[in-house]
Amino acid sequence: MKVKARFEGQVPKYQTTGSSGMDLHAMEDVVLKPGERKWVSTGVYVQPPYGYELQVRGRSSLAGKYIDVHHGTIDSDFTHEVKVLVINSGIKSYHIETGQRIAQLVLMKIEHAEFVIEQFEETQRNGGFGSTGE
Repeated sequence: MKVKARFEGQVPKYQTTGSSGMDLHAMEDVVLKPGERKWVSTGVYVQPPYGYELQVRGRSSLAGKYIDVHHGTIDSDFTHEVKVLVINSGIKSYHIETGQRIAQLVLMKIEHAEFVIEQFEETQRNGGFGSTGE
């Protein structure tokens, strides 16, 4: 699948043939204090084809260091730079270095939904959140 793109930073790429996401790299140095969140530039500009989205997802190697990435969606009509919202949920400051892999891009096919007002069928889960127990 071809995705329109322009790069001022590193080109995202799959690290292995089995990878589902392409790594995004930081284009700037950022220090995150505990509890802080910041947008990090990637220098990547993309426009997925109609009927697809690119999802920004975290990397498990950073999650183990209490550095979380806010999940994001890049729609087919988005044409700006991909920035990654990074959150430090740890108790120590964390330094992101230029060129460091900070997130992943995953290409997903999407379908548009049409809501229809109808009566729901009875199921075993007729409760709300937690209806199946703890």
